[in-house]
Amino acid sequence: MEIHIPAQPMHPRVIRINEKYKRRMTYAEYNNIEREVEPISVVEVKENYAPSLEIEDCKAMHDWQLVYQPACNNIHEVNMNDNKFLAQGGFRSVWLMSDGAGSEAVIKTLVWHKKFREKEKERHRRDATAYMMLQDSKHIPNIYGYCKCVKQRTNDLRCCSLSAPGTNTAVFDVAKKGTLADILDDHDRIEISTWTPADKLRYAWQITKAVADVHEVGNIHNSAAIVHTDINTDQILWIDGMFKLNDFNRARFITWNSKKEEPCPFFIPVNRGTHRSPEEYTDGSPLTEKIDVFSLGNLLWALLKEEDVWQSVEKKEVMKFMKKGTFPTISFDQRTNYTKMEKAVYHAMKMCYVKDVDQRSSSLEVEQYLHNKLKKFGISEI
Repeated sequence: MEIHIPAQPMHPRVIRINEKYKRRMTYAEYNNIEREVEPISVVEVKENYAPSLEIEDCKAMHDWQLVYQPACNNIHEVNMNDNKFLAQGGFRSVWLMSDGAGSEAVIKTLVWHKKFREKEKERHRRDATAYMMLQDSKHIPNIYGYCKCVKQRTNDLRCCSLSAPGTNTAVFDVAKKGTLADILDDHDRIEISTWTPADKLRYAWQITKAVADVHEVGNIHNSAAIVHTDINTDQILWIDGMFKLNDFNRARFITWNSKKEEPCPFFIPVNRGTHRSPEEYTDGSPLTEKIDVFSLGNLLWALLKEEDVWQSVEKKEVMKFMKKGTFPTISFDQRTNYTKMEKAVYHAMKMCYVKDVDQRSSSLEVEQYLHNKLKKFGISEI
């Protein structure tokens, strides 16, 4: 069967699930009951798809934080035997797909060693929902469709075969030059020695703008509704001559406490990665969107140094440094040779590298600072 890659990014219709349908339904089944319900509405999926989002007084800030809106029919047309394996991350494998006429995209599937659990389905739902809410941002790659495996009866997982992929599968833009991590590691992809100070300021703004766009979607009461939580050089893709922020399968949706009139913090077990914020290295620490801002500082450091952070430091040592407030630095001697453009990137980095969450700048504040510098120095955005 031919692969059909839509010419435009996915903007799926959302319909209301009829109360008499208690099980999960495929997109085809949605179409079958379409005449019985309003054609465009909000999907009620609190119990089925987002059971852990709303806890006690903490409720969803927006209906879209609870939606499940797949395009399984399109995904099931893909013949995985025709695709080329590219890479594998912690949760998904990446495959290159083509329609034979020059159009390419990547399709991501659940890694083979992961069990298909409710946790993985919810992770995938958040990932796809975040992408779809960010389709107006040119700083986020496009999503062209996604599907979660639909378990129609006990032990019935027929839709999850390789010939009809359904296990946490989605289709996205392809990044032929790879990630920022790839570029820093292999200069043949993009010769970073040719990066001028103007380039570094431009790229710093592009990446910061992507993070700011994430935090601005659904922002009410001056609180973000989406947090990426995994910002590092592997998540920054080079697409269409610019850097874009990728991969939301670790994202969290922020809820709102209407009684206290404040956003609810969220909690993630301690992760031993090296791109985290100080508060993420303390188990049980309440987290906010500011964790993304601190991680953004690591990317700005990498642009200035042309290498990734903490490369020669053991992970255990990184955790100790971060808890003490010892962050990646750039020597005074190096900074004395910086141009005004590089100094602007360095200043933006310092806006991110603040241990006190309340004193740490927002992503929007960092973006506005860098954008003003772009205009001051007459540097284009792309």
